[in-house]
Amino acid sequence: MRRNPRACFIGAALASALLVLPAAGPASPAVAEAAPDLPEGAREGVARCAKCHARIAAEWRKSQHARSLAETDPIYRELRRQAVETLGPPAEARCRQCHEPAWAGKAREAGAPVEGVSCVACHRIPAGHPAKRLEDGRRSAFAAGTGAKGGTDGAGGLCLTCHAELKNPEGQPVCTTADEATTAGAPPCITCHMPERKGEASQARDGRRAHSFPGAFDPAFLRTAARLDLDVRRGPDGPEARVTVTNNRTGHSLPTGNPMRALWLRVEALGAGQEVLWRNGGDNLGTDDPGAVFQRVFRDAAGNGPVPPFKARGPATDSRLAAGQSRTRTWVLPEGTKEVRARLEFLLGPAPLLKKAGLSAEAAAPVPMAEARAAIP
Repeated sequence: MRRNPRACFIGAALASALLVLPAAGPASPAVAEAAPDLPEGAREGVARCAKCHARIAAEWRKSQHARSLAETDPIYRELRRQAVETLGPPAEARCRQCHEPAWAGKAREAGAPVEGVSCVACHRIPAGHPAKRLEDGRRSAFAAGTGAKGGTDGAGGLCLTCHAELKNPEGQPVCTTADEATTAGAPPCITCHMPERKGEASQARDGRRAHSFPGAFDPAFLRTAARLDLDVRRGPDGPEARVTVTNNRTGHSLPTGNPMRALWLRVEALGAGQEVLWRNGGDNLGTDDPGAVFQRVFRDAAGNGPVPPFKARGPATDSRLAAGQSRTRTWVLPEGTKEVRARLEFLLGPAPLLKKAGLSAEAAAPVPMAEARAAIP
């Protein structure tokens, strides 16, 4: 499968793209003028489609696709600022190809709806609609060579025009979701990220797919991604906790997309009063217990790291879980341990970056993905 080298993960997931896009590209939009190829419906926005597709529009409004703009996504806003500062104004136009595709290459017109990855990104309203089915939209202009892995009822690859692969200016791959899915033989993206809504008919056909696009910003969806198994026993050196994490539900590596993301495996030994007697590492597992971190780390040409993706000059250290992969760690616990608690957490990015982006402590906090408890026999 060939892939579009400009594509990567949408919404905040595309934050990595903002750090690695090459400086070459379309000029940054400066004049508010109508794009000659402005897709039908861009000026009216989702409200036009909602007249007939109210439930779909309501789902979309709660999705990260609807919040993919600098006005609504603080991580994207901060990283786009860094991208422009590092790579120059053309980086903004490249970012907008995925974050605001309806107006990619042009400034948004005054009075136009402030929307991110909206209906016209994936659908074109053909002559004769609604009698005729919707066709591939604006993103299809960038879809050459992506194949049909993403899939919109066989239309071909629309998901992967933004969720496929991205290389930095040095040719270092930093976002490889498409490769991960291909290697795993995964089903189309829409299987998990646009689940079927049985019994709900669209205007064109029986049944439809959800437009909430669950992903990294959906805690309930994150809790379906991995399995956590905890086995406790008494070993020769004291109580032991054996923890296994399995990427058993995704068709790609975990985590995927934005290389800032990480999973942390927290393990705590509890006393008779549920007090914490021991925990694996402090506030930063990356330095305190790196074996309990699932993440891709980039290094520069001299081997120093970690460094931001756009500075990567050599192979990354990749401790993420491939699709279907399990990893097991064992810890010897202090005497007096009565119970063990293991918790898998998802982090959107490094704390300093999230603070710069203006996220609250609650929004930047690790998200629980799985938890297990067991008493020492």
